[in-house]
Amino acid sequence: MMQCVIMVVSTLLATSPRAAFDRAVTDEGRVATGMVLLDDLLARQWSEGVCVDGAMLGLRDPDRTARAMSIVREALAVSAEIETAIHRQAAAGESVTAAGDRWRLMHGVASAADAVLRDDASLAADAAEWLGPIAGRDETGRGRRMLAMTHRTLDRHGLASSLAGEVVRDDSVAPLERAAAMALLVRPDTDPAGFHAAMAQADDAWEVCLLAESAAAASDQPLRWIGPLRRELHRVHVSDAALPPAK
Repeated sequence: MMQCVIMVVSTLLATSPRAAFDRAVTDEGRVATGMVLLDDLLARQWSEGVCVDGAMLGLRDPDRTARAMSIVREALAVSAEIETAIHRQAAAGESVTAAGDRWRLMHGVASAADAVLRDDASLAADAAEWLGPIAGRDETGRGRRMLAMTHRTLDRHGLASSLAGEVVRDDSVAPLERAAAMALLVRPDTDPAGFHAAMAQADDAWEVCLLAESAAAASDQPLRWIGPLRRELHRVHVSDAALPPAK
């Protein structure tokens, strides 16, 4: 068993996550390499250029949405293969508790993102039911934040705001999760003071862009906010051309 694990780790170090997963043959290897690939898809690729969150929260950008959907669909396909391998391991009497728990959370996050990107209430309901009992186990805050986004897709705005507020107040969550949760809460038309306060606390360019886009997307009059958004973007030395056009 230990020798097998060492061989898997060596493979991961020598190749890309996708290549390592494609080369894995045993169920143990498929689960191990698949989890690494899911980590890459749902962490590095998800957050690169704030791609997936920008597509879910920001202004319409077909190219970005297509890229986000590609990441999420690949994650769901990998997740399905991991599930099959885990079930075979369990049927063979192998212990899969730790891998199963981690897989369930990652599958729930990918399913929630798929539902939000598609704006599909049925998928959102399934994702919310899946994530509900386990979202709090994710120390990064993504499980709770994505659960909030499924509730928003289902027009359960009270639940969505409650969960997003919980993430914002949690000092232990990842910066991206706090910013994305704040983006769920900002409503420039009804709470301009809260919007300006959130923007003033954002110091990183990616965070300002995410909040700016989400605010414009949430507004009934996005053009009204062009001036304030430009000032905030220039404050962190970002051109307003970084934002997709308000449509």
